[in-house]
Amino acid sequence: AVLFCSNSIIAQTYNGSIGVINDVAINDFPLLVSGLNPSTIDTIGFGLETICINLTHTYDSDLEISIIAPDGTSKILATGLGGGGNDYTNTCFNNSGLINITSGTPPFTGTFISQGYMGMVNIGQNGNGTWNLRVRDMAAQDVGNLLAWSITFGNAPATFPNLNFSFIWSSFFYLPLSLGYSGKPFEFTLAFALILAELSVIGLGFATTKKVF
Repeated sequence: AVLFCSNSIIAQTYNGSIGVINDVAINDFPLLVSGLNPSTIDTIGFGLETICINLTHTYDSDLEISIIAPDGTSKILATGLGGGGNDYTNTCFNNSGLINITSGTPPFTGTFISQGYMGMVNIGQNGNGTWNLRVRDMAAQDVGNLLAWSITFGNAPATFPNLNFSFIWSSFFYLPLSLGYSGKPFEFTLAFALILAELSVIGLGFATTKKVF
């Protein structure tokens, strides 16, 4: 049964499967959500709030860790962090975190803001179904184990920025002209680089070498 308190829905937590993190491989660990009430998750009233993980690994920067929602939406929680450090121990991702996971150090104990916008799974989809924690090992030699992971839904759901894509789209065409673009490849490259810098500032991450949004 779902409990109500002061007009708020009590947080609902589900635990996922565990196992070996195979070397140079994509490792998916499923979690079945059933009976979620309300079933619709969004950024306003109720949705995905927290993801917590416990894993061992002898070279953290080998790892890319993502959450995959039932509708297939995938968002990166952490990727390429920690250098040669070990493990993610009692690591939680929540909008209330004081620092981004990129500023953390192994074993990343505590509550952090995820590297990508995990709130982008809260888009009005049905939260019931199979979720996956994807742990991709991107380099040879080091291995590990996923010891535990969970997701929590509540009335303080993860959010994401309100991005003005019409402004971005128009900038792609008009910024080169505003810079006096005369058709020379170098000038267009410079203009496009400025657009990428703009996208990076607002958090899309298009200008980075890894997909983190």
